[in-house]
Parts: sequence; C-alpha cells; structure tokens
Amino acid sequence: MNTPEYIEDPSYKELSARVSNRAAVDAIVGGWVATVDARTCADLLSQAGVANGLILKTEDAGNDPNLAHRDMVTMADDPESGSAAKLPGTVFRTGGGRGRAADAVPARDSGRAGVAALLAARNRDASEGIANRSHALPLEGVRVVEIGQYTTAPLAGRHLGTLGAEVIKVESPEGDAARAWMPTKHGLSLFFVMSNCGKESVSLNLKTEDGYEKFAELIRGADVLVENMKPGSMEALGLGAARLSEINPRLVYCQITGFGMDSVYGKKPAYDTVVQAMSGFMDANAFEGTPLKSGISAGDFMGGEVGLFGILAALRQRRRTGLGQYIDLSMQDVATWMTSVTWKGNGAAGTDKLVACADGYVYASVEPARRGDLDGLPDKTADTRAAFIETYLTAGLSLTPVCRVSEVVEAEMTSDRHLLAEVVNGKGESWPALASPMRLSETPPVVHGAIGVPCAL
Repeated sequence: MNTPEYIEDPSYKELSARVSNRAAVDAIVGGWVATVDARTCADLLSQAGVANGLILKTEDAGNDPNLAHRDMVTMADDPESGSAAKLPGTVFRTGGGRGRAADAVPARDSGRAGVAALLAARNRDASEGIANRSHALPLEGVRVVEIGQYTTAPLAGRHLGTLGAEVIKVESPEGDAARAWMPTKHGLSLFFVMSNCGKESVSLNLKTEDGYEKFAELIRGADVLVENMKPGSMEALGLGAARLSEINPRLVYCQITGFGMDSVYGKKPAYDTVVQAMSGFMDANAFEGTPLKSGISAGDFMGGEVGLFGILAALRQRRRTGLGQYIDLSMQDVATWMTSVTWKGNGAAGTDKLVACADGYVYASVEPARRGDLDGLPDKTADTRAAFIETYLTAGLSLTPVCRVSEVVEAEMTSDRHLLAEVVNGKGESWPALASPMRLSETPPVVHGAIGVPCAL
C-alpha cells in the first residue's frame, strides 16, 4: 500500500487500536483497493503475508483447484431422473483414508435388503451395556491437549470438555491473542472466556528444548490433540503427525487449517472471512449481487463442530484398533459442503421473503409449489411483527419474527432451555457462559468454571 507512516502510528499499530479506529482503517484500505484489480490485490496481499482470498461463486465450486484436489465436488447419477447431480465430497480425511462420499443417488426403496441386514446385525448386540448404565459423563477419563487460537480448535475443545474430557490448553508465553479481545470483564476477554470454559491452561514455549520435552510428555499421556495453528507450524517445531504418532501411537490428532494440509495452496494462511470467500459461502449469502460475510464466523464455528465429529469418530475407531489417527480438516471443505444446496440445479429460489415491520422484520416462507402466495405480502408495513403475523397466519404461510440477539438472550425459550449459564473462576469472579446445546438424557454436558491465567508446567 506504500503507507509506511501507519506502521508505528498508535492509532493502527495494535489490533485493539485498529478495531477502535475501524472507520479510518476501512477508508485507508478501501482507497487502496479501488486502485487495483482483484487478482493483483490478492497477489500483493499474499506477498505481504496477509491472509486473503478471491470470492468464489457457488456454481464455480468445481473449478477451485484446491476443492478439485480434495475431491470436494462430485457428480452422482440419479437412476430415476436419468440426470446427474452435483454433490459435495466428504470433509473427513485421515491418515488411513477418507470418509465415505456419495457416488450415486439411491433409487426409492433400493436399500431395503441392506437396511434389513444392518438391523439384524445391530439387534444381536442391542443388549450391550444395558446392565452397566452410568451417569458418568461420556468422555470422562479422556485427556485432550489443545493448541487453539480464537475459535475453531477452542470450540472443539470446549465441547469435548462439556462431555467430560479433561482439556489442557497450551498457550505461548505471551498468551492467546484472544485474551485481549473486546469487550472485557475483570481484565479478560468475554469471547475468550466463553470459548475456553472448563479448561486448564499451561504456558509453554515449544521453540525451546524444555518446552518441546514438556509438550511431548503431555502428548504421551493424552488421548486427543486438537490445534488450529498456521499450516506447517507443528511440522516446523518437529511435531508433525508422524512424530506425534511415534510419541503416542494411541493419539487422535485433529489438525484444522484453512485449506487442509493436503492442499494445492501449500501453507496459505486463512481465517474465517477468507474461508467464507473461497468456499462460495459469501456468494451464497449475497444481497442484491454483493457477496457478504455472515454476521457470525460461520466457517470457524462449523470447522470446530466438524472437528468434534471427527475426533469422536476416531476415538470410537480406536476402541476397535487400539491405535489413534490423524485428521486433516479443511475449513474450506466444511464451508463448501454447507453451500452445496445452493449449487446450480439444487434448491428452489424465491420461496421466502423479509417484511419490514414497525419493530423489526418478519421472515415468510412457503413450499416451492406456492411461491405465488408471497406476492400478496407487502415489503413494508406499519404493523408490529406480532400484529403482522396474526393477520397473515390464516394464509397458510410460515411466518416468524426475526429476533435480535438481545431478544434471544432475554427470550423465554432461552431460559427454558437453560442456554445461559454463569461460571466462576479461581478468584471467585463470575462470568457469563453458554451452556452446551447437546441434551443427553442420562449424562447431560456440564459447563465448568472460567479459564484462568496460564500456569507454568
């Protein structure tokens, strides 16, 4: 950008300062972006080590070189229509192979014999464990080591913790950068605490011999390692998948990166917005032709959720084999999988509408065969949301108020589902927290105390 004067400017030097001055930052960056084309902009940012990505259109998903390399877009024959359907591949890649991807659209009732055989096999084992019911949490006795920053790996670790696992978060001597994110309480980021409830934190410098050895000792006693460091970081430390397996053959290692370790993009860095851009997610979320990022970090959150699934599957497989495995999880794969219903030829357009009301918006939707029913709805009304919904309920439409975040927090349903919790740290300070959305009848997940400062190991 040829603006060296901003490097040491206190208004822009630190992340918190840039957030506080985001309007000025947007103006500076926007002015520069307007002078170059998209490809040149992306190339220059990449040369400077800035994570970025060109926005992918959903219909072009099959043309992305990395998605093609990872077989994330496939074609499957539909035996009934005789046509081919574009389907997403599997997001699960392990050291021993890949998850099962759909290779055909099943004809109606074609799987009856196969399902009957599966049921027969399952029924033979249906009584297993009934006499040994326990109220211990499902993952009690499982030890998880997490090297997680921001959202993705910390979210997977947090879910594992609510299911009973012991989660040890390894931070650098400087601490996780998210500890300083605004807003804060008791001098610590609310976001950070919500993402890391129930974990123990240790400080290690993995670049030193002492830090390396102490980390290796943690791995020897661990069942799971989940991390979302920059691609190649663990390998550079001498802690790649092969070495970790040597240290502990039973270890389940989940490595979450923007584009996967098996990637044509090499060590290209990424964060949520880059992933949303390069997966078609922003295109699927476009408004009047302008691609938009989702309000929440959807790529990060879903990367963490799918990471959780992969870890649980690998732990289940370990019960059969006695061996752990490596999971190569690409956030681009996951986000692309989420957009597949919008690929050309999939889904039905024009089946929903937003109506502006006096106190917000109402979302209306219909079945594809009844698209014309939306034509009778106004774009804007002086009615409140409740009054508008009452007026049009008899029209057979699906109507729901668009809730603000503050309304959801205060809603009766949120209270009834016990989604909000309060946790306490070692100093007796209280923190707001989110309860687990998982509802297990016999062993409900538990949200433990707020994370403290990293301790030396």
